[in-house]
Amino acid sequence: MGKFETTVVPEFGRIRKRLEEGASAGELAAMLNISVSTLNRYRRQHPEFQRLFEEAKAAADDLVEAALLRRATGYENGDGKEIPPDVRAAVFWLKNRRPESWKDRRELKVSDPVTVTFKPEEKDL
Repeated sequence: MGKFETTVVPEFGRIRKRLEEGASAGELAAMLNISVSTLNRYRRQHPEFQRLFEEAKAAADDLVEAALLRRATGYENGDGKEIPPDVRAAVFWLKNRRPESWKDRRELKVSDPVTVTFKPEEKDL
């Protein structure tokens, strides 16, 4: 049995919990007393370990997404107080979920050639 099986596998539950809390690779490596490069090697060599990372990070992303949606649309907190929608949260959500309509910059496609003419005094600008 190798170090992965004796050191890492028994910690899968703790690793999942820490990933769901947003732990970095460095924090996990420190928790396991291994280097980040060893952690990454284990992820490449053991599909079940990589899957653990993917599933735990997806669960955390789902929680954040749900919280952002609640904040963007407003909600009632546990004390019965109504929390109004947050415009910044809504814009953030829309820019990421519907960038074709909400991104700040849009590319313009020009089908005809455009000629730009400068006045002599503007040439050096």
